[in-house]
Amino acid sequence: MEVLIPIKLKIYTQCITPARISDRKCFFGLNSYICGMKNMLVVAKLNEGSFEKFMGFMKSEEGINERRKVADLTKTIGTVSPDKNVVMFKISVHNENALNSFLDGSNPVSKPIWDEVLESYEIFEINKVS
Repeated sequence: MEVLIPIKLKIYTQCITPARISDRKCFFGLNSYICGMKNMLVVAKLNEGSFEKFMGFMKSEEGINERRKVADLTKTIGTVSPDKNVVMFKISVHNENALNSFLDGSNPVSKPIWDEVLESYEIFEINKVS
């Protein structure tokens, strides 16, 4: 027996089967539980004086396109330390493999920039406590 879960969208109602939810396919406009997104925190230590180059890449067309492969950009929240040597981003990730590739240097688009600006990074998964 297949159980349908009704989901109200802005314009119409769509039913999603549990199998489709467990496949972690993302449906536009649905919450992150159903989309299979994870809230993650990325903390990166930058080389001295490289913040402007880092932000230039992150705001560039190619940087935005690569970031879009990883996370929902509308839900990204970023901050920077006063000395501009550490950046922190809270992101809603829909592709963890692409995130790792984007940061570890195996992505051909981000690798040249990271070789110049990135000293180290850490990725944390954010979980609601209560």
